[in-house]
Amino acid sequence: EDCESSIADSESDFYGYTCYVYWSLRDSEGDALEYMEGGSSVPVTHKTKFEGAQQYTVSVDLHVVPPSGAGTLLSSKAATLYSRFVRREVRKYTDDDRDKLVSTMRLLYDLSDAKGQARYGSSYRSMEYFVKKHTELAGAVTCDHLHEGLGFLTNHMAFSLEFEQALQVVDPSLSLPYWDYTIDANDAMTAELNTGVDSVLAWRDSVVFTDEWFGTTSPSDELQTMTSGVWAYTPVMKAVNTDGTAAPVQNAYGYLRAPWNTNNAPYVARFNRTFEFETDVFPMCSDYIDVLNYDTWLEFGQNIANGAHGPVHGMLGGAWKANFSGWQAAEEAMGTDSAKNLVYLSVASYPQFWRDGIISCPDSCSEDTALEDCQCTCAGLTDDDTMTTNGGSSGSAATTSPSATELLQRSGVFERIARHDVKGKLLERRQNELTGEVSFSWVGVEELEQESMNTWFFKMVCDVAQTGDMLGSSSPVDPIFWSVHPTVDRLWQWKRLSTDCMYNYSWPSGTSIYGTCSGHDEKDMLPYAGLNPSASNSLLDNKGLYDLLDPTTSDSPYVYDNFEWAHCLEEGSDVRNFCTES
Repeated sequence: EDCESSIADSESDFYGYTCYVYWSLRDSEGDALEYMEGGSSVPVTHKTKFEGAQQYTVSVDLHVVPPSGAGTLLSSKAATLYSRFVRREVRKYTDDDRDKLVSTMRLLYDLSDAKGQARYGSSYRSMEYFVKKHTELAGAVTCDHLHEGLGFLTNHMAFSLEFEQALQVVDPSLSLPYWDYTIDANDAMTAELNTGVDSVLAWRDSVVFTDEWFGTTSPSDELQTMTSGVWAYTPVMKAVNTDGTAAPVQNAYGYLRAPWNTNNAPYVARFNRTFEFETDVFPMCSDYIDVLNYDTWLEFGQNIANGAHGPVHGMLGGAWKANFSGWQAAEEAMGTDSAKNLVYLSVASYPQFWRDGIISCPDSCSEDTALEDCQCTCAGLTDDDTMTTNGGSSGSAATTSPSATELLQRSGVFERIARHDVKGKLLERRQNELTGEVSFSWVGVEELEQESMNTWFFKMVCDVAQTGDMLGSSSPVDPIFWSVHPTVDRLWQWKRLSTDCMYNYSWPSGTSIYGTCSGHDEKDMLPYAGLNPSASNSLLDNKGLYDLLDPTTSDSPYVYDNFEWAHCLEEGSDVRNFCTES
């Protein structure tokens, strides 16, 4: 407009000239991708399809052109554009978008690394790659490198990004979805209020669990697997390295599962119950508020894995075992609700008992070995419930082992429960101000009954069961895994974008319940290459990944479609303004 006015002025040096605009689009290397002539009118409409998460420069050059002869550059401006993948909630997908995503995910199960790389190039990664990697990191005998410490978020967001990039090798238009399970919680509670339908059944009736998306949470067949839809009989891989040798972490039947999960089914397993009890704890909007209100990275980073996330794994995984009776004595003494809590906690305690050597599991069982003959046990628990150090029957050669209380504390089980029980409803953590000694006690249990409670709980943990895959170190084998973790990432991004709230970033060492455990400290290098578009082959430490995924910068290769939680606002939880929530 200024140009047009200027050349129309008889006093202008360019009187009688014509304004002409040139637009150019260049990639990060400076190579021209598009070149457009805008004519004498500055407004230009142009559509460009960007390939990948990249940085571009758009330039506008304004020339004045005389009636004859060459023109003169009057001014030039440039701006940086960022192309980013957009992650959307599953309900925002069209049917075609959903089918394209799900079919590509299924292809990663069905096409091996070798065949996939022959078809799509060296960047192709099969589902076996991801399951094996997660299983070995989370199922290591020394400690869990992915959970129970500050590395939870960074590691799982790295896994999610690495998987998203694997999808894009097959179809560059794809991005990961996120499943906001609090929408289903809101719908379920509303349905129960208005119609009387059980809220758990309503939650399990979500569109997410249809055959077109991720399949049922309540398989009816004896293998506890989906039998219809895209994910019917989704395979669980054998634990074999590319050179044919056995992978370092596997269960007794040779599957990529945690050693303490002797499930011998060759397909992805889900169960809607934890033994006798319907699993009925799912995240609510109030859980989002609770974790968002932590004002340090230490508290937020550890607790995001609890109420706002962890129960989903239990709802989808479940646990079962023939003739499980570990809860009965506790139920008789404490009532159903308390016994039910112990049952849930016992399943989550298998990894700590296994790493401490309390639970021992078979190294190998043949495929025709019956499941009841291939079980993990507590070798030191005798027939008369006496615990001995040598695992044998009580007698002169056996000595009394530590008590159940001592073993629960030594193994880290108490510490884990206390961290997850952030509201202190189940277990109280005490620290002696003078000695620093830490002790634990069950809430609502008389002092004289604490040891009995611990013994019941110890027996429950020792009655090791089979679990659904979402409850173990092989959880990525369940396809719904990949829509769960972007949900907590989105919550994390909103936490970091909400600059009006107090937030102290500091990354202490030793946050794992196992003490020193690589993967959880700030400077620990993480095993994910190619996550940073500007440094494709480099590895990052935890701090580097924390910075890469900072939503206040332009570094992350993806964004979320919105930060809206209208359904939470309806029930009185204002997630967007969480600072004002108590």
